[in-house]
Amino acid sequence: MLLNAYWEPLPFTLPRLRPGSSWRLLLDTARPELPEAEHLAQEYELGARSLVVLVLPEARGEPHSSPRSR
Repeated sequence: MLLNAYWEPLPFTLPRLRPGSSWRLLLDTARPELPEAEHLAQEYELGARSLVVLVLPEARGEPHSSPRSR
């Protein structure tokens, strides 16, 4: 979850993920027209006074590979 209480947009660097994984957007109050589950780049601009909710595919029960399952 990202929160920007400032009156101007702010750039935010998302934590790095393992290769093949990407953050997915669930909600952006500054940009409600963005599609849910949009895959995001490493940088994300938080709109002024906005809330953003992101999720990893693994957190939603989607399959992923782990070192133990190989």
